[in-house]
Amino acid sequence: MPKVLELLEAYVEWVAISLGGLFVILMLWLYVLTPAAQVEVGGAPRTPGEVDAFIRSGPARDLEEAIGSNKVPEMPVPEFTEAFQKNMAREGEPTIAWDFPPMFKVRQLTEAGGGEGPTPNTPQIVAKPVKALPVPPVPVMAGANSGLSNVMVPDPGQVRDPNNPAQLVNLPRDVQWVTVEADIDSQELAKEFARQGIPQQIANANNTLFLSVELSRREVRAGGDEGPEVIVKPLQIHEFPEFPRKDDRQAIAVYEDWASRNSKVILQPAFYEWKAGDKWMLPTEAQNAEVQPAVDTAAPSPVTPKNMTAAERKARRDAEAAEKKAAAQRRAEEKQRAIEEKRMRQQQGGPGGPRPPNYAPKGPTMPFQPPPEFNGERLPPFMGGANASPATPGEIPAGMFDPRQYRSITIWAHDESAIPGKTYRYRIRYAIRSPVFKSNLVANPALAQEYALFSDWSEPTDSVTVPSRTSYFVNSGVRPGRDVVSFEVFTRYEGRTISKVFEVGPGDAIGGVDGEISYMTGWTVVDFRRDLRNSDETYFLLVDDEGNLDRRDFRTDQGKSEYRDLKGERDADNVAQGQATR
Repeated sequence: MPKVLELLEAYVEWVAISLGGLFVILMLWLYVLTPAAQVEVGGAPRTPGEVDAFIRSGPARDLEEAIGSNKVPEMPVPEFTEAFQKNMAREGEPTIAWDFPPMFKVRQLTEAGGGEGPTPNTPQIVAKPVKALPVPPVPVMAGANSGLSNVMVPDPGQVRDPNNPAQLVNLPRDVQWVTVEADIDSQELAKEFARQGIPQQIANANNTLFLSVELSRREVRAGGDEGPEVIVKPLQIHEFPEFPRKDDRQAIAVYEDWASRNSKVILQPAFYEWKAGDKWMLPTEAQNAEVQPAVDTAAPSPVTPKNMTAAERKARRDAEAAEKKAAAQRRAEEKQRAIEEKRMRQQQGGPGGPRPPNYAPKGPTMPFQPPPEFNGERLPPFMGGANASPATPGEIPAGMFDPRQYRSITIWAHDESAIPGKTYRYRIRYAIRSPVFKSNLVANPALAQEYALFSDWSEPTDSVTVPSRTSYFVNSGVRPGRDVVSFEVFTRYEGRTISKVFEVGPGDAIGGVDGEISYMTGWTVVDFRRDLRNSDETYFLLVDDEGNLDRRDFRTDQGKSEYRDLKGERDADNVAQGQATR
């Protein structure tokens, strides 16, 4: 032990130097000769200090550029159209256009006459693809009627009835109107369906629907030429949804639902509630009213409008209007009773179930008729086929219908926008739902895309002159020492005939405004002139807003039957209002 200590003491300096050298060598090895800690980033080994720089210059930059780029990546979409059309066409499969009862089978014939084989003991309905759409027959014009009435119309200010917030308040208003009436031959429509191969002997024979009735007019101008065609809008009390485009399936579904519930509004829209003035009636009713029965010469002359006083004529018009309103109310009550009876029968077992209490069938019982045959097979009663009895003339279908079940369908439309005093000719047409819309029973798929089938326009009506609100007549000659003449102007206000005298001279308009009452005629005095055939007479030259000329004189105007009738109506209305007559 002493030797070891002696040795250390002798070489202590070298031992310390050796330890320091070893420490230096270790540090060189750890921090100089040996690399720092590394990881593999981006496919290469990197030190901790290199990782952040690599990320910033690589992935982070690429991500930032991708986020800020406006380039839309390519997204390939499979082509579905061809596959969809093939599936819809159902090539090589039997075509079924509608749902049939289980005891019936439909097969489609090919051009060669072949088709799916029959099933034993199953009636066969053979259907060929429809190659052309049917063309609805042109409506037959029945006539036109016009008048000027005081009616109840919805408040233009959209004021609601406090007792019925869903209803607008109705206000009295003078309205000039024209009603055009026409007839549709439903049997001819059924024949057209048959000509185009539309299946008729099927369970769901109610294969069409009335969609719209359109009215157009053209003004008849001086010289006989006509103005541009104008499509007439419906009355304010009827709200029609916009007619859908054939490619807008959602709008078609909404419109079809509305049309199926509003056949009456489409085909025979109601007129305003009448208060006074000309009584509204259909053209055919007006024509029948003008026909007088034969008079027995031995009997006293009947009371006719020609030999009645103005007061009697007005009383007669009021009585006829009241009777018509009562008849309409009776018809509405009968219709409501029929609806209630039908509902009760359905609740008590349907058409074949027990009848409601006190039920009695209307009219004589129809005799039993055996079901018809089709292709040698007997069909059930609900498939009446072409042997089905058409409905009573004048009836209109409600919703989807079979044209074979109706005869003549009467339609009409109103015009309240015509200008008083103008003359027009009217035409009418209608549209029905295509019986093969969305059906695969067509040779060309494009035929199934057509929703509405429009008829051609009817023949025009005879010229219809819209009643003028005002009429004017010379009331006196030229005033001595004054270059003026007086005109008596008649107008209709709240269903009453009233008049006022205006003094005018050359350049003055005939008429004027008195409070809420307009006596404007649209005519202006041009000049006074002496009649060369009678120097004691003066005639007056007038011109209207469109440059038309008129000649008037005192003697002729005072002798007109129209002037006498208007004075009589005015006096009768004054009496009815409790006013003193002139």
